[in-house]
Amino acid sequence: MTNFRVGIIGAGYVSAHHLRALKSIASVQVVGIADLDLDKAEAAAKAFNLPGAYGASRSYWLPAWMWSTC
Repeated sequence: MTNFRVGIIGAGYVSAHHLRALKSIASVQVVGIADLDLDKAEAAAKAFNLPGAYGASRSYWLPAWMWSTC
């Protein structure tokens, strides 16, 4: 069986549903979560026992043409 390592981008409300579903699949290992708000990412990582939590500035995540639209 193939094993998949998965990272989640975004630690908002919907991420909890994705995390519960992914953690229920034997062939999936959720290795971390990232969010613009590091505190949110760390809280989700703690709640779902994930090994990694990452934060980043908006400019790192989005291409330049999107900065003014968010």
